[in-house]
Amino acid sequence: MKRRRPINGLIVLIVLSALIGFIWMQLQDYRPDQDGGLLDIIQSIGDGLARRMGRG
Repeated sequence: MKRRRPINGLIVLIVLSALIGFIWMQLQDYRPDQDGGLLDIIQSIGDGLARRMGRG
């Protein structure tokens, strides 16, 4: 059983915490009267994640 390098876990933790913080900030700014605002946020997060993973 191969052990993963601890740095990978650290990177994942940083990315996840940054993502959660970003989502939280976006949700704070979200106004229901904006058409599809939440969908745009989710899509932009998905695009950013894909780009960070190198699939964008």
